[in-house]
Amino acid sequence: MAKPRGRFALLALPLLAALPARAATPAVLGNWLTADGDGVIRIFPCDTGICGAVAGQSTPGSRAWTGQPLCGFVFIRVRQSPGEDGRLHGRVTDPRNGRVYHAELWRGSDGAVRLRGYIGIELFGSTERWPAFTGTLGADCRFTR
Repeated sequence: MAKPRGRFALLALPLLAALPARAATPAVLGNWLTADGDGVIRIFPCDTGICGAVAGQSTPGSRAWTGQPLCGFVFIRVRQSPGEDGRLHGRVTDPRNGRVYHAELWRGSDGAVRLRGYIGIELFGSTERWPAFTGTLGADCRFTR
């Protein structure tokens, strides 16, 4: 007598549903030109989820409030799993003064990345739009468009 395989599949479905789903590669990964055009931000997977660091500067040599070179400075940390709104939620640190803000990161319908930083509630924040960076990054943190 053959064993009913369909029964096993039905029993396994709830177990599989309980496993954490591996998130698809977020659409925000890559290099993005800052809103003022003076910098390039690299969004990449990191141990805490998704991080963002300065990858290019129009005037290399700047430093964060810690004294650390701004080039390579990680200032965005968000969870890899999007919230109900489809956005990645976490924190952004202002490299000029070390202030930490709530952050939302997402890719807009125009293909550009949006970063929204705020204190307390979203209403009191601001959003920057970063288009995809298509230029070249140099080892010294300089970039050309």
